[in-house]
Amino acid sequence: NLHGGADGFDRRVFEVVDPSDRTQYELFSEQEKDAIQTLPASAIFKLTSPAGDQGFPGRLNLEVLLGLAHPGSAPKSLESSEFEQGSVVILYRAKLDGAQEKTVTPVNLTQHWGFNLDASLTQAGEPIPDVKGHNLMIKAGNRIGLHPNGLATGELIPTPDTPYAHTGKVIGDRFPEKGYDEYYLFDSKHATRSRLPLSSLATLDIVNQLISASGDDSQATPVTLSSEKSGIRLTFETNQPGVQFYSGNFLNGAVPRKRIHGGSNGLVDDGYTARTAAFLEFHEPLAAWMHAWGQGGQDTLLTSDELYNNYTKLNVYVESA
Repeated sequence: NLHGGADGFDRRVFEVVDPSDRTQYELFSEQEKDAIQTLPASAIFKLTSPAGDQGFPGRLNLEVLLGLAHPGSAPKSLESSEFEQGSVVILYRAKLDGAQEKTVTPVNLTQHWGFNLDASLTQAGEPIPDVKGHNLMIKAGNRIGLHPNGLATGELIPTPDTPYAHTGKVIGDRFPEKGYDEYYLFDSKHATRSRLPLSSLATLDIVNQLISASGDDSQATPVTLSSEKSGIRLTFETNQPGVQFYSGNFLNGAVPRKRIHGGSNGLVDDGYTARTAAFLEFHEPLAAWMHAWGQGGQDTLLTSDELYNNYTKLNVYVESA
């Protein structure tokens, strides 16, 4: 299924924990908790999914770090005219409750965030611009073939010389009639896996690594989204092997537009319409255990002696006036 079932985690109310109360969350090491305290803003979101929830075996405990990182935490920009504005960090941790017998369950989490880098230039009463003028780069030579219901076929489809090759061109160039809703498998794999031995938790220091800049943004970022109009450029670092790019094909105005985007917050009918957001959702390949791309440790199957570890870091740069 897609989205974790008919009553997926996107429909649940998470418990919000103040990270300064270190006793209220357990899937981060002590040194990682120290690092979280240095963030200018952060929160931990917790959820417990009971055994059998949506048909999935095992009781799953989930903790999600959402934090803002100071400027200076992102890779150095190669553009001398850009200023770094800081970063957003999302780190998922999950484990299965211990049991007498080893438990296995599929876990493949992401966030459904969308971006329109020109939206804040829109005045009240003006239509929101679409994202076809944004530039998108995805370092992926293949996308995954999908059935009409959105599930994976098992086929890898090359992207070069097709509308699905996102090499920095504008999204609207060779835009498919149906829009984009595709999973792209990155050309290179990250060294940090999505599943780690649970016994390694006490020694992990991944949060510190995430909020420390290293190298330049040509090396660390498999995905870049930018707009020449606003001068905003977003780069994404992740340990996930691919990204789902969705061009907001089915947005129908039902979601109220924010005031900062020229909207009324739902007071009038002026919501987000089709193609007014680029969704970039980082996760492992779809139904990975059923297909060849699930080999080599990315089959999405979590065991009760493993720790789920999935992160994405969004870095924000702005062109100087």
